[in-house]
Amino acid sequence: MVENGNIPSVNASHTSMIQGMEQKKYKAASTESTENTPQSDKATVSAEAQVLSKSIAALGDVDDVRQEKVTAIKQEIDNGTYEIKYENIASRIGNILKQISE
Repeated sequence: MVENGNIPSVNASHTSMIQGMEQKKYKAASTESTENTPQSDKATVSAEAQVLSKSIAALGDVDDVRQEKVTAIKQEIDNGTYEIKYENIASRIGNILKQISE
């Protein structure tokens, strides 16, 4: 039967078919958008790399080279009068190790 120039049974099946096609397009588009979305990367830093990073940071805290002091020490070494101050060396190494382990 024809109503207003349309056949109801054809229109109903046609409408249902179009809706099904639209749903498939929507699902395909949503799948594509998640497939093309870049996943976030994760990185972990090893314990050794963390220690290295802290060591580099600790070295950055060391004073710049004081040329006059270097020259004086070289002169003492050449004269045979340079005395190694073991307590100072041990103390500074201890400070550096403490900074690294924090």
